[in-house]
Amino acid sequence: MIDTSENLIIIKGQIKTPKIESCQNYDGSYKIVFRNVPSTYTYKEENVLWLTDPDKPAPNTPSLKSKNQNKKISLQASVFKNKYVSLSFEAQEEEIIK
Repeated sequence: MIDTSENLIIIKGQIKTPKIESCQNYDGSYKIVFRNVPSTYTYKEENVLWLTDPDKPAPNTPSLKSKNQNKKISLQASVFKNKYVSLSFEAQEEEIIK
């Protein structure tokens, strides 16, 4: 599975990273396997933009409070080539101690 926080793969102008199981560059073309699809698809190099090594600003972890609950939400951004941003969110319940 492709790590979406470290990779951004755009095929023919559409972001496909979350749907890709594996991607390899062979002699000017890409061999791509999509999740839940047993076939390998070949794309010309000019149809695929594969960005790696993003900048990662410090994560933001605000806390949201609701009735008798405290949820901590982590936000992580990956910035590719100062043009594309990938965001990931994670929510965790925290115990409230009185």
